[in-house]
Amino acid sequence: GGPAVMLVPLPAPARGPGRRPVFTVLSVALMSRGIGAVAAIFTVVNATLLKPLPYQDPTQLYRLSGAEPAGVKTAAGRDSMTPFALSWFQLSRWRDESRAFERIAGYTPATMKLLGAGEPEPIQGAFVSAGFFETLGARPVLGALFTREHERQGNGVAVISYSLWQRRFAGNPQIVGTAINVDDEPRAIIAVMPEDFRIVFQRGDIWTPMVLDAAQLNSVGRMVAGIGRMRQGTTLKDAELDLADVNARIAAERPAQYGRSGIIVQPLREFIYGRARTGLLVLLAAVLLLLAVATVNVTSLTLADAFARRDATMTRLAVGASPVGIIRLRMTDAALVTAAALVLGVVLGQFGLAALAAVQPDAFEGFGRIALDPVVIVGVVAGWGSVG
Repeated sequence: GGPAVMLVPLPAPARGPGRRPVFTVLSVALMSRGIGAVAAIFTVVNATLLKPLPYQDPTQLYRLSGAEPAGVKTAAGRDSMTPFALSWFQLSRWRDESRAFERIAGYTPATMKLLGAGEPEPIQGAFVSAGFFETLGARPVLGALFTREHERQGNGVAVISYSLWQRRFAGNPQIVGTAINVDDEPRAIIAVMPEDFRIVFQRGDIWTPMVLDAAQLNSVGRMVAGIGRMRQGTTLKDAELDLADVNARIAAERPAQYGRSGIIVQPLREFIYGRARTGLLVLLAAVLLLLAVATVNVTSLTLADAFARRDATMTRLAVGASPVGIIRLRMTDAALVTAAALVLGVVLGQFGLAALAAVQPDAFEGFGRIALDPVVIVGVVAGWGSVG
């Protein structure tokens, strides 16, 4: 006595994959696993090995290090050199006397404690020389950056990151000039860096100037990492000879401290990602092999499914079904399975990327937000769409 219910069947294309659950589940599982792995790994490869570093004219940026003989010979018969950090004395001389570089700057990473304005918070930062941000081609969104005067007068100022500004100070537009307490020392915020600014070779939310007083310049402690922006038209060999000349003058003045000191000039990208290059390429090759195997397996499943449905197809043709219609039905089935695999593959890729970042956080320092690259997703979708 209840109301009549009319059951409307789904169109045949929508029912196709659902009527073959084993084939559908296996196909989606195989394809999505390959898609997710390729999307995650190629996102890392694209960000580290293919994309330019997020700085102005990044190919002109070089990592500058001191070096001393390692006691062994290279294949070319030269002394192998072990890289060392610089002293602030070396850095200041290189900065002032080099002709091959437009700018040279240095930094010493440090963990600092931000007090006041909330709970005490340990934050990563660095002591930097004047011109550090300018060497990278960066400008603040608020305020002005360090000058040589800050190096001489003292370190009672600080530059903060955009994220720290938003998180700790609620994006206060009047933040410049605000006093903060860092490591129990008062400092005035003089600048805020842009939201998209990040230092891919050293994490940090706060930077303070290194005071280059007589005591610091006379110190032999080597704790400074150098970066330089090479002049246009200068070759790597020219830069090495230029710094070697400066180093020779330093060694002549202070032979006990710098008599054996050499130099290493290395493209910044190579310094950051060079050691990971081979491993990433091997991993990418392995993932592409996995994808190829998945493709072969899905193709085999598809052929087996087509063979299993041979009698049904012949019956449809015998009763007058259009061959074009049957082909369109098969293509629609394949498109639905491929679409499901693509969606699941992107989800798996994002989880895989997050897992890699959790295991190796330092390798993802330059990423900003940990997410699949949209360009990679489009490429994967286009590739698998054509296969599907």
